[in-house]
Amino acid sequence: MTAGDALADRAARLRARSEQLRESTARRSRAKEWAREQIASVRGTATSDDGLVAAAVDSDGTLLGLDLAPRTRGADPEGLARVITAVVRRAVADARSRVHDVYEVLHDEGVLAEIPLARPRPDGEHLSVPVGQAPDTPARSAPPRHRHVGDDHDEGPPSTWLRRAT
Repeated sequence: MTAGDALADRAARLRARSEQLRESTARRSRAKEWAREQIASVRGTATSDDGLVAAAVDSDGTLLGLDLAPRTRGADPEGLARVITAVVRRAVADARSRVHDVYEVLHDEGVLAEIPLARPRPDGEHLSVPVGQAPDTPARSAPPRHRHVGDDHDEGPPSTWLRRAT
């Protein structure tokens, strides 16, 4: 092999590596854009065990809606406040779980080295009190259910970046 052939071979390898890096960067950019869109559309929801209180929050945990059934009129204000607080916390845990799922997909695909958001604890730490129950006798609520990315959508992440670059 001549010196010219060696240089041409090295240049070809460098071009190939450069193309691989460009494709990898483009793949990561598409994945991050997909994640931004998914996270922006996250809505966490929860309902009290008796169905009288429902809440919806966005991906940041900002309260978007709070529904109180007419039967909550005349309820003990302290008990109702506890129920509302518990329902909102469960809605936030639901949203946080959905955001975590998006990060998990990025991590599994090698786009993120670490998942920056811990999954909410599924140990039932959120207390709720049925509206008619005295506030000093709390009942355990159901833990937030685990939802997978794409549960509410017909399509999942773009297939163009689901394959790991070789």
